[in-house]
Amino acid sequence: DGSWVSVSYLILWIVGQLLLTYYFTIIFSVLTAALRDIGLLIESVFPFLLFFTPVLYPIENVPAGLHWILWLNPFTPIVDGYHQILLMGNMPEVTDFMIVAVWIVVALSVSRLLLKRSREYVVDWL
Repeated sequence: DGSWVSVSYLILWIVGQLLLTYYFTIIFSVLTAALRDIGLLIESVFPFLLFFTPVLYPIENVPAGLHWILWLNPFTPIVDGYHQILLMGNMPEVTDFMIVAVWIVVALSVSRLLLKRSREYVVDWL
């Protein structure tokens, strides 16, 4: 049945989003503890990222020459995958899977490196 396949993709996609969000949260938490101004920067920049994530509009509505700006945002392939699963009833593009996987690996690596290097300093920073 096709609905079970869509539910499977949706569960996989939610897990990918949670992993990506988790690792980015670790990265920004350590950076905020080390450099207090990072928290202010995050509060200022993240609302603007919403406009660079195609949540309420399809990527096709953006001029082709500007697509690369959207793809700099790690949550663009996540949103594109949700559009494919929930709105179109399709499997997300293979490139979306690969891009999300690469972002997860990069965020995991950076978060582990930051945690390893800052473990003994975090208590002092807080």
